[in-house]
Amino acid sequence: MSSDNESGRTRRRLLRSIGATGLALGATGSASAREVPTRELERARAAYGSPTRVRWAVSEHARSVLSELADRDVLDRGAVTELDFEDVSVEPFSQGGRAVTHLTTETSLPDATVEVAARPQTGRAYATVRTDDETYTVESPAGSDDVTVRSCYYEHDCTNYACSGSGCVYLERQCCNYGDGYRCGEWSKDGCCSC
Repeated sequence: MSSDNESGRTRRRLLRSIGATGLALGATGSASAREVPTRELERARAAYGSPTRVRWAVSEHARSVLSELADRDVLDRGAVTELDFEDVSVEPFSQGGRAVTHLTTETSLPDATVEVAARPQTGRAYATVRTDDETYTVESPAGSDDVTVRSCYYEHDCTNYACSGSGCVYLERQCCNYGDGYRCGEWSKDGCCSC
């Protein structure tokens, strides 16, 4: 079977999953007439190409999130040194005409798995905590030391669906526990990524 056929099926599956949203822009307001060139996205990826750089970004942008994790006894001290940075994810995408890097790292602890995410260019940070009993997200909005805690987690996807003429659509959705299990919201466009 050809890769063109597989690519077409994947796009059709994505379009069906997006459904009536028609790639409607989410609350992030990522509409932009100017798209970030691929080379800028690759520079954004290279800027965080080492575990040391990702550790620095998390320590700078996720302080309030780490502090809340310590208050909840997930981390001992709320220090970035308690997290594992050997296997990190660095996903650059364009949002509002600029390159944004979505950094994630996952750490297995005795009683929980903690995924910490930070976006240095916007200041957004959150951590998803999974235990045997629950999953919840501690989030700090851009430019704020306040945190919110919800029974939710985020999913991100760099698709193969064309984004404004070049690159691919970068999607985000939130899944929350409403007491009868997790339900996920509609995928919303969070920007464009290189694919």
